[in-house]
Amino acid sequence: MRLHADQPRVLLLAGQTESGKSTAGVSFEQWGAVRIKIRPLIESLHSGRSVEHEGFATRAGFNHEEFLDRLRSHLAAVEDRRLVVLESFTDVEHALFTRTALEGRLLWITAPLRLRLGRLSEMMPDTSAQQVRAIVAGKDVRKRVVEQAEAWASVADFHINNDQGLDVYLSRLRTVYDSLATTA
Repeated sequence: MRLHADQPRVLLLAGQTESGKSTAGVSFEQWGAVRIKIRPLIESLHSGRSVEHEGFATRAGFNHEEFLDRLRSHLAAVEDRRLVVLESFTDVEHALFTRTALEGRLLWITAPLRLRLGRLSEMMPDTSAQQVRAIVAGKDVRKRVVEQAEAWASVADFHINNDQGLDVYLSRLRTVYDSLATTA
């Protein structure tokens, strides 16, 4: 159930490693959405166990209700916005719990492996192709990307395959944004 009738619409972002989730979050924010990265919320939880994830201390096996309580505190402070974007979910069960509780929508972003590797290579120009491949593979394993891909695809309200240039991707994102912002 939503917090109150005038609560903004909620969009959860999920996707493969280096598929464009951050680009989506930034773009939605530039178009008027409130962008909330969920990692800091998860890091601040008391439940679960402390784990190292991509160089950050975070939580695993945490209580979804505790996460939702923290998230609701953030959402209560949101004023005059049509859309809140929650970036970025790595566990399909956690995303479904959150989506259901907030009556949100879910955007699943994918991209071909060669493009994902190329994007990371551009961000890390001094890193070898072999190291880039190992980084992406490691992130995919930690985030259970392959294991959960079918589940993400089956529960997503929107799916964007970021398989072309930036202009095409932004156009696809804008279509999702417009469909949510205008129905709020």
